[in-house]
Amino acid sequence: MVPLRRLPPHLSEFTYRIPEKLAQHVAAGSVVRVQFKNSLIHGIVVALHDEQESPQSSKDIVAVAPISLTQTQLVLARHLAELYVQSLGVIFNSMLSDPPAQLKPASRVKDTISVLKKPVEESTYLLYKQPDAFYTYLASHLGAWRHDGQTLLIAPERMQRDALVSVARRAGAADVLLVPDKRRRHDFARAWQQSGTAPVIVGGMLALLLPFEKLKRIVIIEAEHQQFHRAEQNPRYHLADIVWHIAESYHTQVILSGFSPNIRLLYHCLQKKYPIKQITGSPARPARIVDLQHERESGNFSLLSEPARDLIERTSGRLLLYYNRQGYARLTVCADCGFTVRCERCDFPLALEGSRKLLQCGNCGFERAVLLQCPKCGSVALRSKGTGSDRIVSDLKKLFPGKSVASFSSRSRAGDHGSAASDIVVATAAILSQRSFRFDAGIMLNADLDLHIPNYHAAEALRHAIGVLRSMAGELLIQTFDPSQYVFTTLTAVDHFYREELNWRKTLSYPPFSTILKVWVREKDSAVYAERRDQMLTYFRPALPTGPFERREGSAYIASILCKLKPGDTGALDLLRSSSYTWMHAEINPYQLL
Repeated sequence: MVPLRRLPPHLSEFTYRIPEKLAQHVAAGSVVRVQFKNSLIHGIVVALHDEQESPQSSKDIVAVAPISLTQTQLVLARHLAELYVQSLGVIFNSMLSDPPAQLKPASRVKDTISVLKKPVEESTYLLYKQPDAFYTYLASHLGAWRHDGQTLLIAPERMQRDALVSVARRAGAADVLLVPDKRRRHDFARAWQQSGTAPVIVGGMLALLLPFEKLKRIVIIEAEHQQFHRAEQNPRYHLADIVWHIAESYHTQVILSGFSPNIRLLYHCLQKKYPIKQITGSPARPARIVDLQHERESGNFSLLSEPARDLIERTSGRLLLYYNRQGYARLTVCADCGFTVRCERCDFPLALEGSRKLLQCGNCGFERAVLLQCPKCGSVALRSKGTGSDRIVSDLKKLFPGKSVASFSSRSRAGDHGSAASDIVVATAAILSQRSFRFDAGIMLNADLDLHIPNYHAAEALRHAIGVLRSMAGELLIQTFDPSQYVFTTLTAVDHFYREELNWRKTLSYPPFSTILKVWVREKDSAVYAERRDQMLTYFRPALPTGPFERREGSAYIASILCKLKPGDTGALDLLRSSSYTWMHAEINPYQLL
């Protein structure tokens, strides 16, 4: 039996006795209630053996829940536990729903081992410029698919899932099952139970772990979307890590799609010689690249290039101005002593919130009043540095008094968009989720911003953002200080982008040419933090890690290390598997390195 709680990977299986009254109800995959230390907890039965093999001290199973995992899920869980160096209990917990009393046990899939030995049916990668082209493709196939096993449609965001449900119903799939967020516990539990037989299922990435009986194909929408890289659940599953394991477990076809390729998924497809196809639709206008360095040489030092000003002036409809930095100013600095105003909780620089005249931390949300003098030297020469989206709104209102200007960011409330009727909308990355928005033109103010973050997915993420913006705006202008960067030179050539990005990752030994292990400690008590940080460093010293990288997040102290593992190198993973430190956290191939 495996307890549904986080334990060291090598200490996760325990032996319990089955009372005679429960003997007919317990099988491999059953969810049971047992006495564990001083608590009653749930666990998963992973194997049955004769009573003679059980230790005399074994406790009895107390009760059996009315749901169970399938045999395919049990085998898949072991794969994922090995891949993510997690206890089976953590993996099982991510596969389960809460067991409402009225639900019946899910049926079990047999012949799991023979299924795992079968090859995956030929998969494919479909690339498009307009989502409508892919939805048309999907609608033309769903009518036949719903009579041929189960089809699972995975989308990163709720709005896209709702669109998929509409497409499926228009294609005749009236009984499409929408899997809700797991936080809606009872709704998710009912969807979990129905997923065994539903012909068409729509959900987020965790829907990949449902108890299917006849799964025939998995369709991934926007496989390059960052939500598939940085899922928030524990363990942090990443699409490129798990989708092929699941496909092999169910002997199912995988259909990937997107504006731009997920490099790791595309690499796998090409290694397997799966076809890569372009879906044609209404042609998108090519993006224009503006060299900001040339603008500086011409004497223009503003955020808007001359072509950008011209585009704003001649656009009679709505215009999107994309700038992925919130606030009014990014820093408040003393001009006399150089002191930078930082967050009291996490030491992050405080940004000026122009609309509310506050200093706000973009990391933990801490707020304080604007300072009138420097806390260090007493000078009143405090200066705001850097530019945020709120300041751009203010500047645009002065530059173009005849146009209405609004902002859109993660602070904007759903359904309350002054931007809906504005001539110019200044938006952060939050706009990328609003696929129903349409603009006559768009401008990326500084496309280089997101290329300089510690994230080996940066080029991939920027290319995805450009693809989304091109689908929302009739004309797109991209401002950059480095127009020779391959993200911009390969906008119309996916194969060239793939080769450039793959060469860069190979040179620096990033995935898919290595596995990156990130290990960290997080503590609120500074003394406990320092002790555990040093223990972590000592324990992983044989693996030659990089770090520690230390930061504050709210009231917590965080220290992390990174280990790059080449194929066949399992040293750091073996150390993690044998560790008994439950306060150490780990992530494989993290989205954010630091």
